Amino acid sequence: MPRKKIISSETTSNKKETIKVRQSVLKNRFLEKIQEIPFVSSAAPFVGIDRSTYYRWRNSDSKFAREVDKQQLKGREKINDVIESVLLKKAQGGDITSIIFWLKHNHQRYTHRVLIKYEDSELSEKEKRKIEKLLKIWEGRPLHKNAFNPRYKQEDTE
Repeated sequence: MPRKKIISSETTSNKKETIKVRQSVLKNRFLEKIQEIPFVSSAAPFVGIDRSTYYRWRNSDSKFAREVDKQQLKGREKINDVIESVLLKKAQGGDITSIIFWLKHNHQRYTHRVLIKYEDSELSEKEKRKIEKLLKIWEGRPLHKNAFNPRYKQEDTE
Protein backbone atom coordinates (compact mmCIF):
# COMPACT_ATOMS: atom_id res chain seq x y z
CA MET A 1 0.00 0.00 0.00
CA PRO A 2 1.47 3.40 -1.01
CA ARG A 3 2.38 5.82 1.67
CA LYS A 4 0.50 9.07 1.91
CA LYS A 5 2.61 12.16 1.54
CA ILE A 6 2.22 14.65 4.26
CA ILE A 7 2.73 18.13 2.86
CA SER A 8 3.77 20.51 5.52
CA SER A 9 3.89 24.28 5.24
CA GLU A 10 7.67 23.97 5.36
CA THR A 11 7.69 21.83 2.20
CA THR A 12 5.35 24.29 0.46
CA SER A 13 7.52 27.27 1.38
CA ASN A 14 10.61 25.39 0.12
CA LYS A 15 8.88 24.79 -3.22
CA LYS A 16 7.90 28.45 -3.49
CA GLU A 17 11.47 29.50 -2.69
CA THR A 18 12.84 27.07 -5.29
CA ILE A 19 10.46 28.48 -7.90
CA LYS A 20 11.49 32.05 -7.06
CA VAL A 21 15.17 31.18 -7.38
CA ARG A 22 14.61 29.39 -10.70
CA GLN A 23 12.57 32.31 -12.04
CA SER A 24 15.25 34.75 -10.97
CA VAL A 25 17.93 32.77 -12.80
CA LEU A 26 15.78 32.49 -15.93
CA LYS A 27 14.89 36.19 -15.85
CA ASN A 28 18.58 37.12 -15.63
CA ARG A 29 19.42 34.79 -18.53
CA PHE A 30 16.58 36.31 -20.53
CA LEU A 31 17.85 39.84 -19.85
CA GLU A 32 21.29 38.84 -21.15
CA LYS A 33 19.83 37.17 -24.25
CA ILE A 34 17.37 39.97 -25.11
CA GLN A 35 20.31 42.36 -25.42
CA GLU A 36 21.96 39.97 -27.85
CA ILE A 37 18.74 39.06 -29.73
CA PRO A 38 16.22 41.88 -29.11
CA PHE A 39 13.17 39.88 -30.20
CA VAL A 40 11.11 38.04 -27.59
CA SER A 41 10.06 35.20 -29.90
CA SER A 42 13.74 34.50 -30.69
CA ALA A 43 15.28 35.11 -27.26
CA ALA A 44 12.79 33.13 -25.16
CA PRO A 45 13.58 29.67 -26.62
CA PHE A 46 17.32 30.21 -26.07
CA VAL A 47 16.61 30.67 -22.36
CA GLY A 48 14.19 27.76 -22.23
CA ILE A 49 10.96 29.67 -21.63
CA ASP A 50 7.81 30.16 -23.63
CA ARG A 51 6.74 33.59 -24.87
CA SER A 52 3.67 33.38 -22.65
CA THR A 53 5.94 32.96 -19.62
CA TYR A 54 7.84 36.09 -20.61
CA TYR A 55 4.62 38.10 -20.98
CA ARG A 56 3.31 36.80 -17.64
CA TRP A 57 6.55 37.90 -15.94
CA ARG A 58 6.43 41.23 -17.73
CA ASN A 59 2.84 41.92 -16.61
CA SER A 60 3.50 40.93 -13.00
CA ASP A 61 6.95 42.48 -12.48
CA SER A 62 7.32 46.14 -13.51
CA LYS A 63 11.02 46.20 -12.59
CA PHE A 64 11.65 43.25 -14.92
CA ALA A 65 9.61 44.96 -17.68
CA ARG A 66 11.66 48.17 -17.39
CA GLU A 67 14.92 46.22 -17.46
CA VAL A 68 13.80 44.22 -20.52
CA ASP A 69 12.93 47.45 -22.33
CA LYS A 70 16.36 48.86 -21.49
CA GLN A 71 18.25 45.74 -22.61
CA GLN A 72 16.11 45.35 -25.71
CA LEU A 73 16.88 48.93 -26.74
CA LYS A 74 20.61 48.27 -26.33
CA GLY A 75 20.24 45.18 -28.54
CA ARG A 76 18.34 47.08 -31.21
CA GLU A 77 20.99 49.81 -31.19
CA LYS A 78 23.72 47.21 -31.76
CA ILE A 79 21.80 45.65 -34.64
CA ASN A 80 21.10 49.08 -36.13
CA ASP A 81 24.82 49.88 -36.08
CA VAL A 82 25.67 46.65 -37.90
CA ILE A 83 22.91 47.07 -40.49
CA GLU A 84 23.77 50.72 -41.03
CA SER A 85 27.39 49.84 -41.79
CA VAL A 86 26.30 47.10 -44.22
CA LEU A 87 23.88 49.52 -45.92
CA LEU A 88 26.60 52.14 -46.21
CA LYS A 89 29.03 49.64 -47.75
CA LYS A 90 26.39 48.59 -50.29
CA ALA A 91 25.60 52.22 -51.12
CA GLN A 92 29.30 52.99 -51.55
CA GLY A 93 29.51 49.98 -53.85
CA GLY A 94 26.86 51.48 -56.11
CA ASP A 95 23.78 49.51 -55.02
CA ILE A 96 21.00 51.87 -56.13
CA THR A 97 18.40 50.51 -53.67
CA SER A 98 20.76 51.14 -50.77
CA ILE A 99 21.53 54.63 -52.06
CA ILE A 100 17.82 55.51 -52.35
CA PHE A 101 17.05 54.06 -48.92
CA TRP A 102 19.88 56.00 -47.30
CA LEU A 103 18.88 59.29 -48.93
CA LYS A 104 15.17 58.90 -48.10
CA HIS A 105 15.97 58.35 -44.43
CA ASN A 106 18.96 60.64 -43.97
CA HIS A 107 18.62 63.61 -46.31
CA GLN A 108 15.77 66.10 -45.96
CA ARG A 109 15.65 66.83 -49.68
CA TYR A 110 14.72 63.20 -50.49
CA THR A 111 12.20 62.50 -47.75
CA HIS A 112 8.45 62.21 -48.17
CA ARG A 113 7.48 63.64 -44.82
CA VAL A 114 5.02 66.32 -43.93
CA LEU A 115 6.57 69.19 -42.04
CA ILE A 116 4.11 70.79 -39.66
CA LYS A 117 5.13 74.29 -38.63
CA TYR A 118 2.88 76.78 -36.95
CA GLU A 119 3.08 79.40 -34.31
CA ASP A 120 0.86 79.81 -31.27
CA SER A 121 -2.24 80.48 -33.38
CA GLU A 122 -5.18 78.38 -32.23
CA LEU A 123 -7.06 76.29 -34.77
CA SER A 124 -10.72 75.51 -34.38
CA GLU A 125 -11.72 71.87 -33.96
CA LYS A 126 -13.27 71.97 -37.44
CA GLU A 127 -10.01 73.25 -38.96
CA LYS A 128 -8.01 70.58 -37.11
CA ARG A 129 -10.29 67.80 -38.40
CA LYS A 130 -10.10 69.14 -41.97
CA ILE A 131 -6.30 69.37 -41.91
CA GLU A 132 -5.98 65.93 -40.33
CA LYS A 133 -8.30 64.43 -42.98
CA LEU A 134 -6.30 66.00 -45.82
CA LEU A 135 -2.99 64.87 -44.36
CA LYS A 136 -4.26 61.31 -43.84
CA ILE A 137 -5.37 61.19 -47.46
CA TRP A 138 -2.07 62.59 -48.66
CA GLU A 139 0.19 60.49 -46.48
CA GLY A 140 -1.96 57.40 -46.01
CA ARG A 141 -1.38 57.03 -42.27
CA PRO A 142 -2.52 58.69 -39.01
CA LEU A 143 -0.89 61.82 -37.67
CA HIS A 144 1.37 61.87 -34.67
CA LYS A 145 -0.77 62.23 -31.55
CA ASN A 146 0.79 65.62 -30.66
CA ALA A 147 0.44 67.21 -34.09
CA PHE A 148 -2.02 69.87 -32.88
CA ASN A 149 -0.43 70.55 -29.53
CA PRO A 150 0.81 74.20 -29.65
CA ARG A 151 3.92 73.25 -27.65
CA TYR A 152 4.79 70.46 -30.09
CA LYS A 153 7.25 71.89 -32.61
CA GLN A 154 9.01 68.81 -33.95
CA GLU A 155 9.98 69.12 -37.61
CA ASP A 156 9.20 65.52 -38.60
CA THR A 157 6.21 63.53 -37.52
CA GLU A 158 8.21 60.30 -37.50
